[in-house]
Amino acid sequence: MSAIARYAGFVASKTALKHQFKNTVAAVAPARGGSNCRPYSAVASINKKAFVDAVAKAANVEKKVAENVINAALGVVTASVAAGEKITLTGFGTFERKMRAAREGRNPATGEPLKIPASAYPSFSAGKGFKDAVKK
Repeated sequence: MSAIARYAGFVASKTALKHQFKNTVAAVAPARGGSNCRPYSAVASINKKAFVDAVAKAANVEKKVAENVINAALGVVTASVAAGEKITLTGFGTFERKMRAAREGRNPATGEPLKIPASAYPSFSAGKGFKDAVKK
């Protein structure tokens, strides 16, 4: 199967999920207090196994292949960000490592000051395409 055909299948499944989401929200909204309820509260979260299943189905590959690709991609993102590199996936978002400055805090039990060392933390900022898809 060509990459174009796989992509078409992915777009079709994405469209089906979008319609399913709208139908789920419409069915649950009256039960949760009307149209002003949070639409995402009607949707269950997805774990890694379900994500692997969805990717395998969308890409029309075996689950083991999809799992290996997802693990490899997450490993590359993790290692790159840990090394201080910035990863930009156009339309999706940017992963990067940011630094928190050293600061002085207080021990809540005794009230005495203590030094909190500088630390690194991972950061993700959503891209325009991702933001637009979520807004709809």
